[in-house]
Amino acid sequence: MKSRWVGSSLAVLAVAFLVGCGSDSSLPTSANLDSALASGGGGVSLTGTVLGVSAGSSTSASVRTVRGPEPVVVTVREAPQITTAVGADGTFTLRGLPTGAFTLDFTQGNVALGSLRFPSVLPNQQITITVDVSSGSAELVSERRTGIGHGDIEIEGPVEQVVSLDPAGDSRFVIDGYTVIARPGVTAIREGGAARTVADVTEARQVHVKGVWEDDDGLQVVVAHEIILQGPAPAGTPTACMINGGKVGGGIQLEGTVATGGADGFSMNVNRATSPVDIDTSGAEFVCSPRSGPHAPSTQECKAKVAPGAQVHVAGTLTSCDASSALVTASQVKPQK
Repeated sequence: MKSRWVGSSLAVLAVAFLVGCGSDSSLPTSANLDSALASGGGGVSLTGTVLGVSAGSSTSASVRTVRGPEPVVVTVREAPQITTAVGADGTFTLRGLPTGAFTLDFTQGNVALGSLRFPSVLPNQQITITVDVSSGSAELVSERRTGIGHGDIEIEGPVEQVVSLDPAGDSRFVIDGYTVIARPGVTAIREGGAARTVADVTEARQVHVKGVWEDDDGLQVVVAHEIILQGPAPAGTPTACMINGGKVGGGIQLEGTVATGGADGFSMNVNRATSPVDIDTSGAEFVCSPRSGPHAPSTQECKAKVAPGAQVHVAGTLTSCDASSALVTASQVKPQK
């Protein structure tokens, strides 16, 4: 009986010790983290800074509830077991977040401060945000994403479009449906054992690309570490589609100018297409820069920029294509500056 009493007492003391040491609420509990990892979060993590938080009480300086000062709590709506409280320094960290998309709910006591949704989340992505809750709502001030994707990615296929060439900066190409960036000091271009330049990466050249995912203001691109020139596109490459390199049913990214129409649906001129491409925008997200802050355009203002002559970037699926017409169902439309 004595040993049982001692064991029970030690267990109670251990629990009390753990509870007493739980003041660092800026990190998820081990149970939350284990559950998040088991749900297949893909290594996605988010670090946030909350403005309007009192350093002395870990609560918003201007938001109070009837229960008195409470910590601001952040919860992942799609995985409610992933939750944490904002620390005294206004920061918090969440790990094991779901890929694809997720929503953060900000609460203080029994008061909902607001929600923020994050789309296009890829595995192993690290997201850094700043949120302002000083007005009693959650407003996204800034967002930055790094470490996107599974890491290394390899692409092989013809150069479908030379979007821009800049020997001193970023050059852009569309290769096998992906936007690929060649960057000085990062990208090595070669053919056999000879070094080449971005000027040698021409349309219809067959290439092999090794690189990593990167977020480019909401657009997922590949930053090339190596581009190997392999020769002209194979003779058997299908040419039935009027878009060079287009594959019906596959993902596609296009850059060009609006020929006719507007945000409700338009056709666009693209260098690698022999005729204007029809764009179905019924389910598209319209993205303009900046995406947040006092100068961020509203959705309607962003859509208004899609007009004849405007430069746009479209990401989506090539729904149909033949020798004279093509239809792309857009998932994102991004008017260019």
